[in-house]
Amino acid sequence: MQKVRDQVFEILSKIDNTFEIHSVIAQKNKTHSSLYKEHYKKGDKMITRVTGIGLYQIVCQTLLQYIFKGKNEKVGNVVVVLGSLFVGDRRKSMLQTLKSFLKSNFLGTPFEIYSHQSCADLNCQLADYCCWAISIKRERGEERPYKIIKPRIESEFEIFRLGTTEYYKYEK
Repeated sequence: MQKVRDQVFEILSKIDNTFEIHSVIAQKNKTHSSLYKEHYKKGDKMITRVTGIGLYQIVCQTLLQYIFKGKNEKVGNVVVVLGSLFVGDRRKSMLQTLKSFLKSNFLGTPFEIYSHQSCADLNCQLADYCCWAISIKRERGEERPYKIIKPRIESEFEIFRLGTTEYYKYEK
């Protein structure tokens, strides 16, 4: 609802220096199909299913690298909050990716990983609105919400920007 979005972005425009925005943009039609497929053995059979987990893992690792760039010695504790997008095997794989990254990049630094429904967590809601503003700028050229959050954007990385191969036609 536009009225609610306007109110949220009005609030965001008044928040100073209390959060920063990092984003990784993945143009899905430039994503090789191998990043969508997951292979595992069940009994004597090799099973292949399309989950997108490889793409999520790469985007997650890239995002964490941008968030923590140059901050390794300044971090006393890390708290990661995931939205409820990741459930079941996807959640398990994302947790493994996060734990591996945090353990190898922040030796001895305590960390916690939580998963909440967006509606139950203000940080997830904030992230959702910021992601929405970035995506509608790219998809529809709608810049009004983006301009409001732009001062808080620290990184906006297009992960497949240099790639030229499109594996399928993207239609808006």
